[in-house]
Amino acid sequence: MFSSYIDIQIPNEFRIDKEDNSINAGAAESYIEISQGLVDYDEEYIKVFVLAHELGHLVTLKQAEQFNLGTEIPSGTQTNAYKKAECLADLIAVHLITRQEVELGNKLATNFERLQNLLGPEIFTHPGAVERVGLMREYIEKSNEESANKSFQEIFKNIWNMD
Repeated sequence: MFSSYIDIQIPNEFRIDKEDNSINAGAAESYIEISQGLVDYDEEYIKVFVLAHELGHLVTLKQAEQFNLGTEIPSGTQTNAYKKAECLADLIAVHLITRQEVELGNKLATNFERLQNLLGPEIFTHPGAVERVGLMREYIEKSNEESANKSFQEIFKNIWNMD
């Protein structure tokens, strides 16, 4: 799904945290760590979303450069750079899944409530689940009305410039 992002090394080493039964993952430049809970989870579209979200973090700044936005996520007065990074990774994930894995994308788009239940409350580094899913729904609605790429770029820029 990430082949359009040139000059980005997508890690191919997976590590499983067998002690973590939550639905969780993390990506670094050299590996992806996933929780045992994610491995055992029964919905493939959630697994794909979580992994695509984590990889989305690795390509966010490259995407921003392509949109001439700069090389560092700016903090707003209300929304810090950490929260913006989460929303941007969500957007990248939902965009790629709905465009390249259509069946999984449709399942994701029609089951946002399940995803919302997994995302959790707002904390310093993460926006709340309702806000995150709201932005993904906005993308789905706009991408159905107009070009998906145009919608992606517009919403990406809106998140980047959040106050």
